[in-house]
Amino acid sequence: MRYPWADEYRGDATVVYGHHPGPRGVWINKTICIDTGCVFGGSLTALRYPERELVSVPASECTTNPCDHSVR
Repeated sequence: MRYPWADEYRGDATVVYGHHPGPRGVWINKTICIDTGCVFGGSLTALRYPERELVSVPASECTTNPCDHSVR
């Protein structure tokens, strides 16, 4: 489990990060995690900035074994 640093973030800059896969992008304060688990068969997600719009495409395949379907 990773330390939930975004819960405490109070900076002025918008921070975009990953390495914490989930089924959708999540805004917390001025941070967003866009890791939607593409390697696990989820989606590849990008943030359009400054629009703050998330764009995702489904993974064409799962590249891990076993595949983690919890991120779909």
